[in-house]
Amino acid sequence: MLLGRPLLQRICILLALAFGWTAAASETEWTYAAFKGKSAPIVDGSLDDPSWEEIETEPLLRDLESGALREGDADFEAEFKAVWRDGSLYVAVKIRDDQRISNQSEPMLSDRFVVEMPQSDGQTKRFRAPLFQIQAVDNPTTFFGEWSSDGSVLEFSLETNAMFSADAQLRLNMYYIDVDAGESDRTIGWANRLNSGDPQFGTIHFQRGPISANTLSTTWGGVKTLY
Repeated sequence: MLLGRPLLQRICILLALAFGWTAAASETEWTYAAFKGKSAPIVDGSLDDPSWEEIETEPLLRDLESGALREGDADFEAEFKAVWRDGSLYVAVKIRDDQRISNQSEPMLSDRFVVEMPQSDGQTKRFRAPLFQIQAVDNPTTFFGEWSSDGSVLEFSLETNAMFSADAQLRLNMYYIDVDAGESDRTIGWANRLNSGDPQFGTIHFQRGPISANTLSTTWGGVKTLY
């Protein structure tokens, strides 16, 4: 069962107050605390690395076209979790989809996962990982991803030094474009889009220490983890 958005919003606000994130919390309701992993996960589409243990998941629920939440969707459900090591953010996405569409010759006709990041010049950097494609089609030196053999897991790394910045945070959005045969594509993601269609972004907050018994983690209230 996915974590309810109203409860998640209240928790994010409490965390923002506790850690001094009030500015970020006032800008967006989508926040995630990424802890330093025990080691750098091997990006192979398998979630058996020790670094993924005890890491809380965050649901992808937002229909980016309508803005509606898609809780309990029989067709599609997804969650992500993230950890960091020096110079890289590692993300694991668990996906349940009733139809998986892969087109090796036309990747943009495949189901695909997209990561967007705002740039200082006002532009948006975008990385796309079509289903079963080993690397992102945009810039594999910055983004590297690997799908599981059944397409239920995408594991990727993203090169960034944001964890060393003064605010130790990274703005981004992540979403899945679901291409079902005979139906319109659906885009399900983390943060919403503005009414103009321009992207909005969530905030990854980099925690400088690993999760421990004495560290406030994102396993809020023992919420069920799928991995």
